[in-house]
Amino acid sequence: MSIFNMDNYIIKNSTGEILKFYLDKNNRINYNIYNSNFMLIDQFLFSDDIVSDFSLDIDNKDRVHLIYTTKEGTLYYSLYSNSKWAKKTLTKFDTRSNSYSNLKMKINKGNVHILYSFSNLINPNVWTIQHLIGHKGDWEKINVISFTSGKHTPTFSFDFDKFDNIHMIYNSVTENIGNIYYTFFNNAARIWNHVPKLLSEHQNNSSNPHLLVDKIDNIHALWIINKNNSFELKYKHLNQIGSSKNIWKEEVLPLSIQEHIYPIIYEEKDCLKIYITNKKKILSLVSNDYGSSWNIDDTISIPSEIKIQNAKYLTNFPVEKNTQKTFQVLYYFNDNQILLKQDLLDYIYRYSSLNSDVNNSVPSETSNSIDTSEKIDVDSYTQITKEEEFEQIKKYFDDLISRSALVDALSNISNNIKNIENINKNFASHFKDMDNTILALKESIDVNNQCLIEMQEKFEELNSKTLRKGFFSRFFKRD
Repeated sequence: MSIFNMDNYIIKNSTGEILKFYLDKNNRINYNIYNSNFMLIDQFLFSDDIVSDFSLDIDNKDRVHLIYTTKEGTLYYSLYSNSKWAKKTLTKFDTRSNSYSNLKMKINKGNVHILYSFSNLINPNVWTIQHLIGHKGDWEKINVISFTSGKHTPTFSFDFDKFDNIHMIYNSVTENIGNIYYTFFNNAARIWNHVPKLLSEHQNNSSNPHLLVDKIDNIHALWIINKNNSFELKYKHLNQIGSSKNIWKEEVLPLSIQEHIYPIIYEEKDCLKIYITNKKKILSLVSNDYGSSWNIDDTISIPSEIKIQNAKYLTNFPVEKNTQKTFQVLYYFNDNQILLKQDLLDYIYRYSSLNSDVNNSVPSETSNSIDTSEKIDVDSYTQITKEEEFEQIKKYFDDLISRSALVDALSNISNNIKNIENINKNFASHFKDMDNTILALKESIDVNNQCLIEMQEKFEELNSKTLRKGFFSRFFKRD
């Protein structure tokens, strides 16, 4: 299975239970259930239907919402609650006239958002992204954007800000060159922007768009460019505060890649991280200033025995939901246990260290220190070496854990200091805005006072004149 197989979904509910959804070789949806210790406890076939595409999400009540399309074009909506499934037909696509792809669903504040792309079979180069919004059983359909994509199936990525606006980037192909565009949905006006902004460069072929909106509504965009079969990772961000507010800005990432990869960007506490993975290593980048600068965080070699995979990730687990935001995750099956995120990285560290120590302890066959003319009890020799080796490894990891705890503590202190600095900067900016507002308010009060004085003088002038009775009674009712 490819490391970049995105037909997998992993869900962690509020109790730590994990559900993994995937398509089998017959394109039927299956799901596995793992307990909070990541051990497999059950496996199920969701449906006998042959599936063209599917997507799912989890709501705040730990209910799983799953949609899928069949070969015949029927779009089904299923709900998983209290270990039971309910299912209904949502609509039927016209698969005789159109081709459909990129089915995606997101639950946001009680509303169900379904997005997908389609093209007409007569003119397959033109694609349209459509948006279905469901609220308490009522559905609304809106066209997002139409564009050309050649023979390539377009992809898109989207996320919500705190005002329920949707931000999206997508790839469009013109003259065999892929480009990345940005557009957005204004939730208050219930309309999509139909004048998208080009983020990529026309001369480079761009693909694999990925977007994230962080906790202060900054927008982060990632994609891959191909320059004569040499690949680069591009990153731009749109900040909502500071001097570069509402301006897309590109930042150079401190890495070079030689093959096509699928990046993962996520937010963790007060920093952003990017994971770049291929079959040999995992490289992570970190930003502590909301994307303005990036540094290499870690490089991890992947042992050939460990087959890492990628899945879409959704979580209700409190520790993750309150401190992290991500839509993808790396995972690995170790017998009947599923390892993901930091548990996976820790396992790779332990596995690599153990094998490295074992390899270093094995004597060379050509070593002159062993007299091959005499018999050696190999089993006894190996047993003693492994016991001593185990104690050394145990001591090594005890020391490593202690150092790791110290490094984590220092890192947290550093992040807190940087967070306080950012808060101070924000306060300074807000106070400056308040000063300007107060000054403008004072000027407005002065103008209003002057108007009142003039009105009072005019009123006194009118009172001094002789007016016939009943003039003001036409404007004011009196008892």
